[in-house]
Amino acid sequence: MMDTNFNPILYQFEMLSLVNAAIKKLKAEHPDYEVFTMSLTTDFTSGVSAVHFDSRASSERYLKKEAEQYQKYLQAGNPGMAEMYAPTGEIRITNPADFELPFYAEIQNESFPLDFEEEQEDEDSELEDEASSFYWEEATPILKQVAAVAYRTAKSELKVDADAFEVSYNGPEDWYYPLEQ
Repeated sequence: MMDTNFNPILYQFEMLSLVNAAIKKLKAEHPDYEVFTMSLTTDFTSGVSAVHFDSRASSERYLKKEAEQYQKYLQAGNPGMAEMYAPTGEIRITNPADFELPFYAEIQNESFPLDFEEEQEDEDSELEDEASSFYWEEATPILKQVAAVAYRTAKSELKVDADAFEVSYNGPEDWYYPLEQ
């Protein structure tokens, strides 16, 4: 029997504490860092949650490199590879793993069990998906709420990009959902 005991109160507490720890750490280690994007992620498979930071300069460098790769593959007559680097119209990196400060602060969550992982290695990953989607149903509204708190806290505690500071969180389908302001 799969244990899907998700503790929403503990999860919210863990995530709020994580956000505060990340902000405190950034202030102490990089007091002049100007935050362009702040991202909150939970990975229900590994049980790890993290806060990631990126600057505008880092995003611009990254997107410029992507655009160069795109042109390079197009000129080489490789549209398949070029497609991977096709411009999206984004002004920022939308994969937290590519941020300038990825996994800047992270925790091992205790608000949900991981034991459904070990029981059936990969004989049926549907069960794992089921548990994960069960968690997402409960976690998404909490993560959104925490992202809103993160937005306000970062704006008052950190240097943030004046024009386009954004906070994002992940979900079942994607690593990047911008918080609607």
